[in-house]
Amino acid sequence: MRRLGQEVPKVISPPPAVTLGRAMIWNWWIVVLSVVICAAIGAGLALLRSPEYTATAKLTVGRIDISSPGALSGYAVAAEALATGYSRTVTARGVTEKVSKETGISVKDVKDHVSATPIAKSPIFRVEATSADADQAVKLANASSHALVGYTAKLNQSDPDSKRLYGMYEKATVSLQQAKLKREHAEADAGSPPSAAEEEEIATAQAKVEAASTRAKALEDAYTLSVQSQASTELIQVLSPASEAHSDKRTFLVIGTFIGVVVGLLIGATLAFARESRWAPKPSH
Repeated sequence: MRRLGQEVPKVISPPPAVTLGRAMIWNWWIVVLSVVICAAIGAGLALLRSPEYTATAKLTVGRIDISSPGALSGYAVAAEALATGYSRTVTARGVTEKVSKETGISVKDVKDHVSATPIAKSPIFRVEATSADADQAVKLANASSHALVGYTAKLNQSDPDSKRLYGMYEKATVSLQQAKLKREHAEADAGSPPSAAEEEEIATAQAKVEAASTRAKALEDAYTLSVQSQASTELIQVLSPASEAHSDKRTFLVIGTFIGVVVGLLIGATLAFARESRWAPKPSH
């Protein structure tokens, strides 16, 4: 029990712990100032950077004759595959040397600044050229497109695969006819009604017919495409030439500003926490 006249000791609450969130709120002006300064530095560095211009031309593979049987299925799929394949030849030496002579740019620089990308599920691909000069980027994209058209036309004038594909197609057609004959014999030899073993034999023969038919159809499409490519002098056509080049300055300005904001937040939070920790009252013992 407390004696008469004895003072009751005061309970002193410990000072609140310094947290990062509280430090940022109590020293908000430090955080804001850090963000503004760092964002300005990031944007300034992006603006000081020399912009790079990109020009784009679109090319397409051949024309589809919808009147020919299977054109929409076989030819369209093959044309999509060709678009992917031809897009990779944009830096072939036969293309880059011609572009170099036309533009005065070295073959190495042409390879470094020109690329091609196929557009998914279509016979179209993009030819992109980059340069520090907008007009040169446009000229480089168009020169590369026309050089690629000429290069592929020259390649397609003699396709060694045509003869090989025709031979394979001929053999596949013979195999299909043989499979059909075996199926007919199996059906003719079966009783009425056929037994389980006979039904299984007929089903097996039918499966072989379907497999042979699929192979023959695939080879027919490949051979047709090969012959068409030789007959066409413009298997690749320029769908839309490059008319202007787009600068990447805005993109880098956004990226630079964003990085500046993030860095500013980190610096501001660190400074605010350090300041609050320094001036926070120490607990008494």
